[in-house]
Amino acid sequence: MLEDVEVNIPEYFRFMAEYAGPMALKLSQRLHGKPDCFDYDEHAAIDCPAFINEKLADMQEYVPDVVEAINSLGRSVSEYEILNAFEDIDRACDPILTSMDEVKCALFEDVEEAKPLLLNVMGRVIQDVALMLQQLHQAVLTPEHCIEDYEDSLVMDLTVEFRIDEEMAALEAWANRQNRTSGGGWGGLLGAFGLGWWMASD
Repeated sequence: MLEDVEVNIPEYFRFMAEYAGPMALKLSQRLHGKPDCFDYDEHAAIDCPAFINEKLADMQEYVPDVVEAINSLGRSVSEYEILNAFEDIDRACDPILTSMDEVKCALFEDVEEAKPLLLNVMGRVIQDVALMLQQLHQAVLTPEHCIEDYEDSLVMDLTVEFRIDEEMAALEAWANRQNRTSGGGWGGLLGAFGLGWWMASD
């Protein structure tokens, strides 16, 4: 029975979990928060196709840094390495969150429905990072809920696969409908793209 099994968690995992929970909360609060829009320019509807493409191009630039930061955390074992990895995660996520704040403050006149679709694409990255960190935190606090089938050893599955195909497809489908009904350059939006990372430990 699982309750009769002693679970030995390495100290570096315990140290990692101390920072994973607060970092997950910080990212979630920023993701769902309302920015001070005085800090950002407003974009009228006439600029929307170019503005959306600009934000998607930003994502393609920023996300590889997030992936590398997450993988760096997965390779970390010393307290120094772990702290550096969390700083890297924070630093890598910040440009995406700042770009999202700009979208939140932008004026999408007559095409306001594009805003949540774009934010869903951008926010999925931060959402998945926060979820992974929260799962890591919970895996250390309550390992019995995270343990898979075992024989002689137990494995905590911290594997994360991240894709934004569905969110991007929804935005592209909306843009295609907009292009058919009103024109205005919406057909040039980027096609669906996906990114993935994994972090595992045994």
